[in-house]
Amino acid sequence: MLAVFVDLFKAFDRVWKEGLLLSCFKLMCLKSCTNGSRAIYSTEQQVKLDNTLSQQMKMREGVSQGGVVSPTLFLVYINGLVPSLPRCVSNTLHADDLAIWSSETSAGTATFRIQTAINKVAEWTDKWALSINKTKTVAVLFSLSTSKERIKLTQHGHHTSTTSGNNNISW
Repeated sequence: MLAVFVDLFKAFDRVWKEGLLLSCFKLMCLKSCTNGSRAIYSTEQQVKLDNTLSQQMKMREGVSQGGVVSPTLFLVYINGLVPSLPRCVSNTLHADDLAIWSSETSAGTATFRIQTAINKVAEWTDKWALSINKTKTVAVLFSLSTSKERIKLTQHGHHTSTTSGNNNISW
């Protein structure tokens, strides 16, 4: 099994607000998004810690981290990513992290399928104003085979390779 654990760079901070609204329309959850519209479009936010308020900061993009509705809004925003992934690649989303994996009898087939999925993730993130955090995105080859398998993956021109004896792949 070849798995890639994708971290999205400053995901909550970089949410494209108009794209979020479009995602709400697509999911037809306008009422829940309308209830969260203050969180989407508020122009100033501040943090409260032990009864002390920070200075107000203007937010041009993103949803506030730690906001009650922010994780839900982010999941609505990123929901369009999953249908763009190949059917032969399994996936799961948790907050701003994505895991994709392919279980095959051949590491070459798994690599091809995962590379196709990585390309789709890169296309989607480019379109929706997000980016893959290359320093925190890792691929791992899980294998019972005793033979060395060489894996090579690419993301936006950044190449990486590993053998089955060195399972962690970073960009």
